[in-house]
Amino acid sequence: MKNLIWTGSALALCFFLGCGGNGAGADKDARATVDLTQVPQSVGCVVIHVQGVSRTVDRAFSAFSGQSSVYTLNGLQSGPATFTGFAYPFGTPCFTPIPAIVAPDYQSDPVAVTLTPGTSTPVTLVLRPVGSASAKCPCELKSG
Repeated sequence: MKNLIWTGSALALCFFLGCGGNGAGADKDARATVDLTQVPQSVGCVVIHVQGVSRTVDRAFSAFSGQSSVYTLNGLQSGPATFTGFAYPFGTPCFTPIPAIVAPDYQSDPVAVTLTPGTSTPVTLVLRPVGSASAKCPCELKSG
């Protein structure tokens, strides 16, 4: 009976104080400073997508064309993470989630970093225009 009480007390203590050690991904107090060297013309909103080991975060920020911008993202999961930036035109509501029917005008390449609790990890994103492509099919279409 004493073992059952001890186990229950230990589980309750873990629940209220948190158990899980200091392994990668256990802490969520990492921070990143994301630098966009220059916000492209006609952009009014930037969304920064952070893919961690077990959690994905999207944060939206108002942006000003032609200026460099630095954004701080707090409360991120520590451990490996991949950052990707998306820039939307003026008039797009700047909150997440951005409606799926709105495509970004610019996107960065993914940047992989390791986030450490209690420190600010610098991340630089370079936004590039999102292009479209077309292809011709040298095949013959048959009806029938």
